[in-house]
Amino acid sequence: MISKQLSPFFSFFIVAVVQIGVGIFTYTREIAAITGNDGWISILLAGVITHFILWLMYRMLRHENTLTSIHEHAFHKFGKVVDLFFILYFTALVIALTTTYVEIVRVWLFPGLDQWVLIIIIMGLVYLFTNSGLRTIVGVCVIAFFLIIPLLLFSHYPSGMLQTGSLFPIFNHTVLEVLQGAKKMTFQLLGIEVLLVAYPFLKDGQASHRYAQWGLAFNIVLYVFIYAITYLIFHKHHLVEIVWPTLSVWRMEYLGISLWLIILLPTMSLYLWSSSYIAKQSFPIRQRPALRILIVISIVTASFFQREVDILQLSRVLSTVGFSTLYLYIPLLFIWTTAKRKWGSV
Repeated sequence: MISKQLSPFFSFFIVAVVQIGVGIFTYTREIAAITGNDGWISILLAGVITHFILWLMYRMLRHENTLTSIHEHAFHKFGKVVDLFFILYFTALVIALTTTYVEIVRVWLFPGLDQWVLIIIIMGLVYLFTNSGLRTIVGVCVIAFFLIIPLLLFSHYPSGMLQTGSLFPIFNHTVLEVLQGAKKMTFQLLGIEVLLVAYPFLKDGQASHRYAQWGLAFNIVLYVFIYAITYLIFHKHHLVEIVWPTLSVWRMEYLGISLWLIILLPTMSLYLWSSSYIAKQSFPIRQRPALRILIVISIVTASFFQREVDILQLSRVLSTVGFSTLYLYIPLLFIWTTAKRKWGSV
């Protein structure tokens, strides 16, 4: 285990990359429909709450160093059932990312491309990275991170079209609307849960906490920047009708969408690595056979999502499940494990 451990600062790259998926192309439309020019407030609020959730995760990891041991301490034998949920949850996120990316490629680049061909290619690459181990995956995360910055921040945004007054006046939406907008950020902010699985592979795991928080902060700033740029270009009533607003202002469709696969691969690999590692710890199966089973499940399941409406519905369902997992289950798990340590068996 020690020879496979990573320096604490790698948690920054894990968090920074795992939260930058395909949702970055659509979230501006969803938030603008609710909070309009105050959408950036919703993003900041979602970020603050997620910072707190990340803190709760590391507090739990001070006593139990991985998700399966936390569940075993909290629920005993029933913990394996919760472990199974997380195996399916991480796998479902891979399916959602794959189907959405394939749909983007088919719409923007190759309309006549057979869906299953691209699914098999993507899953094959994901399998190769995941099978190589966590160190390889994190290494690709570092490469992907340094692609994110030039792709998103230094692209050819149409600066001459910015309507600088669009973001004003601020605070002209209700608290409930701001909260609803923050909830729409759920799908974008999922992924930090992989740290509950990868924690034992980080040297001095608690030292990685601050780097993970900085990775999350980077993503929040990035999401606020993209939202502001998009909202300054499109009028709200126009923005809510665009399926992929970020792509519409990006002006790097062919190069950007092609390179975006490099950013998605480590994210999907982290999810599948987490699923297969949980399976290894909870059930009598080795990690590589578990990975092969999960890859086959992902390919077969992804092939059923061919229509755009089905893919959007899958993302919505996962957003709801992710919200319950990240913002409800983890705080309740923290309260329960803390109570058990303080008062013994509860």
